[in-house]
Parts: sequence; C-alpha cells; structure tokens
Amino acid sequence: MYADDTLLLLIATNMREANQKIKREVKQIKQDMLNGGLLLNVGKTEIMLMKKKRDEIVPLSIEIDGRQIAIKRAIKYLGVWPDEELTWETHIKKMYEKVCKMIPKLMVLARNTFGYSTDARRTMLEGTIGAYMKYASVAFAHRLKYAYIAKYVKRAHRAMLLCYGRLYQSVSYLPGSVICNWVPMKYALAAHAIMYARKKDARLTGSTILQEPSRDHKNVGDKPKSPFYPFHSGASPVYIPSFQLSKF
Repeated sequence: MYADDTLLLLIATNMREANQKIKREVKQIKQDMLNGGLLLNVGKTEIMLMKKKRDEIVPLSIEIDGRQIAIKRAIKYLGVWPDEELTWETHIKKMYEKVCKMIPKLMVLARNTFGYSTDARRTMLEGTIGAYMKYASVAFAHRLKYAYIAKYVKRAHRAMLLCYGRLYQSVSYLPGSVICNWVPMKYALAAHAIMYARKKDARLTGSTILQEPSRDHKNVGDKPKSPFYPFHSGASPVYIPSFQLSKF
C-alpha cells in the first residue's frame, strides 16, 4: 500500500525553532506510520525552508534511520514547484522544459504541409500544452510581470504559434501572436487566474452568477481612485491588487 504526496507544513519564528520542530514532528510521524503499518520512503523525503533573505542562517541537519534528509531550494508537490522564496522561477522553467518536449511530438501530427487543419491544431494545442501551462496559474501569474520569468512563457507560446500558424522560424513572438489571433500567453494566464479566483469566491458564497468586472473610474485611461479593482461575484467582492492587472 502506498500513501503518496504526504506534506508536513511547520511555522516557526526563527531557524533554531524550525530545527527543533522538524526533528520533533518527523520523529512523531515516523512512529505514527509504524503504528499504522506504513513505511516512510526516506529516499524521497525532502525539506524546503521558506524564509526571508535577512533571516539568520542556521545549519539544518535532519536524519531518519541514519540517513541525512536533503534540503532543497524547490520541491515538487502535486505537479507544482514552489521554491523557498516563492519566486516560482523553478516551476516556470520546469514548465518550459516540458513544453519543449511536447511540441516535437505534436508536430508529428501537424506538419507545415500536411496533418491536422488549422482549427484542429488550435484545439489540440490549447487542450494539451495550454491546459498544462494554466495549471496552478492562480499561484504564479502575478510573477509574469518580471521579464526574467515571463521569457520562458513567451518562448513556450512562440513554439505553439509556429506550430499552429505554420509560421517561419524567423517570425518573432508578438507578430506571430497577431498573425495567429492568439492572445499572448502571459495575459491568458493572468485572466485564467482572476476568473478562477472569482469562481472560487462564487462557490464559497453560494452564488451562481458572476457579474462583469467593474472599475471605480469612468474611463479606461483614468487612474483608479483606489489601489484595488473590485471584481464582484454574488454578494461578496473579490479584490485583486491593481499591480496584478496593470503591469502585465
């Protein structure tokens, strides 16, 4: 019997307290698993410390059955790669690497001179790579305003555009997006994240109607009167910080 994806989350005010808590809880978990007839796979056990840069650095040494547990800067959990500073750079890099492996396989079915039609290619790309890139976007979409993060999404989407539009390799990203009539992926991910937040709020409030987003200023070019754009879903508003929308 396998119990997969077990996660222990601990909160501490300093590194010394974190060290003590981890050792105590790991010892307790190991005993509970033995009592339940389960075994802990020490080889797959990892630790990640999420801390601020100015926090005191204290060596962390955790052992289970005489084996040292690895301290990682990022770990994979349920298909997502959070890192110790929540920059999401590792996750987006891993996403880009996987997209690069998927594109050649899809190109077998969608060559420039034969294969599926243009509409079928769009459906295929959106249903495979597009769905994969949108997974967990509610967590990392706000980081796409940084160029060193967004460049991986641009490269992945450009590969999709070349396949979909049968474009030359010399066509750059934004012209390719216009030719294919495909919204740049970082905006699509931001929109998906916002709509997910609105739908989640609607479920929590029991509302089934999602109202159109409204701003507290009349003209699009005007600056908002408050630092938030209100998105109303049912009786309870969901507030999205304006920087997540205006700086993409």
